[in-house]
Amino acid sequence: MLNQKILKRECIQLWRSGTKQRTIASAGLSMRPLIFEGSTLTFKPCTSDRSIAVGDIVLFERKNILIAHRIIGIFYQNGSLWFREKGDNTFLPGCFPAESLIGRVVKIEYNGKVRGLTGPLSCIAGRVIGVYWGVLFALLRYVSSIKRKMFVASDMPRLRSYVFHIARFLNRLPTRFTKR
Repeated sequence: MLNQKILKRECIQLWRSGTKQRTIASAGLSMRPLIFEGSTLTFKPCTSDRSIAVGDIVLFERKNILIAHRIIGIFYQNGSLWFREKGDNTFLPGCFPAESLIGRVVKIEYNGKVRGLTGPLSCIAGRVIGVYWGVLFALLRYVSSIKRKMFVASDMPRLRSYVFHIARFLNRLPTRFTKR
């Protein structure tokens, strides 16, 4: 088991340092309907530079697992670059440091269909979806902070239910535009 972890870590380091595009098979449902389970992702290795923008789909490592999610925000924390990410089919976003970045996904293949992510329409659609999620979660953080200040504990569960239903509706909205 230890040898597999070392081998996996060495492969990831080689991917990061290279310039050649690589392919990897996807598993999981967090990016549906854009990336289906069993899709082949082609990614271009990149370092933690400014080549990543809001809306890009990136491949990164978290707890020895490779994850492909959309970037919805970029920020600095304690002097280091961090990315806020979210799967198109997940509810909550996450964050990862730039050191965990492996590459940017440039092509998705599934059942003989190829979808390039570097064309102008794909880039614009990705940016719009990324900005949408970033604004949505900033708004939800703001509403949540106001809610804590304005309401007593007895009113919280009912209001939480309303906020949850609104957020769930807004979470499903972009998937209507990305279905195949």
